[in-house]
This record gives sequence, structure tokens and C-alpha cells, in this order.
Amino acid sequence: MGTGKRLSIVLAACVIFAGVSAHADDFERIETEEEFFEKIVAKRLEYQSGAIVVFTPEGTFDGGFSGSPVWGEWVWRDDTICHQINIGEKRYKVTCKTPQILGKKVRFLREDGSSYGEARIR
Repeated sequence: MGTGKRLSIVLAACVIFAGVSAHADDFERIETEEEFFEKIVAKRLEYQSGAIVVFTPEGTFDGGFSGSPVWGEWVWRDDTICHQINIGEKRYKVTCKTPQILGKKVRFLREDGSSYGEARIR
């Protein structure tokens, strides 16, 4: 195999891998309320678990998970989103998370760096 052909194969492989090399570290923080409104509010967030959530401009959200309604209230505080969530009959305490985005995916990080997982933005 000639040098030119090998170089073509290597370049093709680099292009292919560059297109699929998105790592968790590639997520970018949503830093302002305006950016959160632009990229997340009024859009359907679909999690692999089957959970669906839609944040409204009025500071509420709703959706569903495993046949139970999901709803609550949210507010932008400093550079985080703070919310109180209800799933079915269970009411959870208020927590604040850091929203991060990568293309059409979003995740919300807790203080310890963990998350509920990634949601697809529709």
C-alpha cells in the first residue's frame, strides 16, 4: 500500500472519530437565566428512563414518569436552577443544580457532580 493511500485512510479515520468523540467533559455550563430560557424553557426534555419534563416561562414544570405526573416549581438562582419536584404523590425537597448543555442534550449536575442523566432536548 502506498504512502498516499495510507495517509488517506488515516485522515478518514481521524474525521470519523472526531465526529463521535463527544465526552461528558464537552458539556458546557448554562450560565445565565436568559441562556436557560433560550435553550431549555418550553422545550420537551426526554430522559432515557422515560421521564419527560417541560420547564415553563412562568416558573413551573410538568411532565411524567412511569405513568405518574411530574410537576413543580423552578427559579434561577445565581448560576443554578433551583426546583421543588413532585412525582406522583411524593414531594421532594428543594434542590439546586447546574445545567449543562451539549448540542441537543442537557444534564443537571448536583453539588457532588452526579446527575439524573442526560435528557434529549426536543
